[in-house]
Amino acid sequence: MNVLGNIAGAASTEFGLSEMIWSAYSASRGEEGYEPTSGQIVGLFVGLLCIHGLLNSLKTKQLAFMTQYFAFSAYTNSQG
Repeated sequence: MNVLGNIAGAASTEFGLSEMIWSAYSASRGEEGYEPTSGQIVGLFVGLLCIHGLLNSLKTKQLAFMTQYFAFSAYTNSQG
């Protein structure tokens, strides 16, 4: 039961993220709007699952390097 809960939790989080991304895109289009198809939502969902799966399979050293770079870029962007 625990494994099934972990799989469902990850999938629902990714699906929610894909809907948020499409909502932000739709809002940025202005008054004309944009409504993504079900295929586009599911396609982005699958892409996000693959990206996060690859990130979770990286070694600790690689993740530490990426975290340091992100923290540096976030700090320099906030100063600008």
